[in-house]
Amino acid sequence: MHHRTRLISRVRANSVSIQLAVSLSLLISLCGPFATRHARAQAPPGLPPPPSLPGKPPGPNLPNLDVMRTLPSVDPEVQAPGPLVGMAPICDVDCNPCPNCGPAAPNDPNYATPRTRPPNKTGEPGINLGSRNFNWSMPLVSLTGRSGMDVNLSLTYNSLVWTQDAGKIKFDADQGFPGPGFRLGFPIVQQRFQNSDTGIWSYLMITPSGGRVELRQAGASNIYQAAG
Repeated sequence: MHHRTRLISRVRANSVSIQLAVSLSLLISLCGPFATRHARAQAPPGLPPPPSLPGKPPGPNLPNLDVMRTLPSVDPEVQAPGPLVGMAPICDVDCNPCPNCGPAAPNDPNYATPRTRPPNKTGEPGINLGSRNFNWSMPLVSLTGRSGMDVNLSLTYNSLVWTQDAGKIKFDADQGFPGPGFRLGFPIVQQRFQNSDTGIWSYLMITPSGGRVELRQAGASNIYQAAG
């Protein structure tokens, strides 16, 4: 009898302890956030400040985004571009008929006019006795295309890589690729120049073989024709 009474007392004590533990855990879970906020509010100096409230700046020397959103937008002032320096004038577009093109001939920084003369002729196969140029070529790729549009890619070399005029000399005026004196299968058109022999504005085309073809302006039009 006494044994049963002691057992019942122990069971009741355990149930009371469990109830107290559950009550304490619930109390901590409910009061924990309030205690954390109170601790943050009373944080000692040196710790980072709590987050700011809406409508106020996030910190010192920082803009208030709520105020910035209400400010009117202002378009930036764009200045007109000034004249280009070092560019050859396009007389058939800007001048017509070129009263202020200046400077007068020669306006030819790449020695295009001397390269069109017979003593500087390139592009002919073999040795040119007049210009003392040696021309060498080797086919690289040959592909058959549709309607006769085949692709033939050759590597060509011209030994005359120095251009002399009026006591001055220029190296690789043709701007060879992949190196001075070489051409790789495609023509190029170099910048506009004023021919000092004729006074006519022209372009200089370098052919795949390394030859030079002058494209002269026809009158005051925008048409350029091969000279010769």
